Order: sequence, then structure tokens, then C-alpha cells
Amino acid sequence: MPAESDHAQKHRENRALLAGPPPLAAVSPAWAATVAFYAAVHLVERLAARDGVHHTRHSGQASRAGYLARHPTHHVLAAHLATLLSASIVARYEGPGAYAAAFPGDTTQRLLIDTHLAAIEAHVAAAIGPVPS
Repeated sequence: MPAESDHAQKHRENRALLAGPPPLAAVSPAWAATVAFYAAVHLVERLAARDGVHHTRHSGQASRAGYLARHPTHHVLAAHLATLLSASIVARYEGPGAYAAAFPGDTTQRLLIDTHLAAIEAHVAAAIGPVPS
């Protein structure tokens, strides 16, 4: 089971890739959506590791979504994570035109990274502290 510090390291790596230079959303918005989702995954896993939970399933009660749905405090992250997951699915499995239609212009940076990922980052920082450098 990966430790909280392992998830923190993965988050830092994903955040560095998003930041660039150049910012990944400016070069490849679809890949930026995927990286933003995985950055968020590692933050949720960091929270779960604190609770002694390691997710082995992608859906159901033993999944991240199940963990968030049942958690008395972290449940507020469920919608943010779901939005990032949906965007990453479109980015990974649909054609480039489908992603561009769903997330036009600066939507990847403004909505996915600066809103949804940032909300998860802020919640985790408030709950257990910022990701260590």
C-alpha cells in the first residue's frame, strides 16, 4: 500500500507537468485534463492513506468515489473528482474534436485545473496540510 508521502510525491510530479513551462493546458488541453485528474486522485489517496484506506477498486463501495461519498468531511470533493474523471475519460477515449467541443478554449485551465483541482488541493491542505515540498 503506497504511503501518504508516495501520493504527495505523485501529486507534485503531476502539478509540475501541468505548470510547465509551457503550461500543459496550452500545449495539450486533453492531456492536461488527464494529468489534472491523476493529480486529484493522488490527493484523495493521500486523504485515504491518513485513514488507513487503500483503494483497490475503481467503482463501488471500496472505490475513491465510495470513500468520498461516505466520509463526513471529504464528501465535498466528490463532485470535483467526478468532473475531473469525466473530462479525463473524454480526453482519453474520445476523439480530439469531442474533447475540444466539450472543453473549448481555456476551459481546461480555467475550469478543470483552476477550479476543480484547486478546490481539491485547498481542501486537502486545510484537512491535513499542504503537499510537502
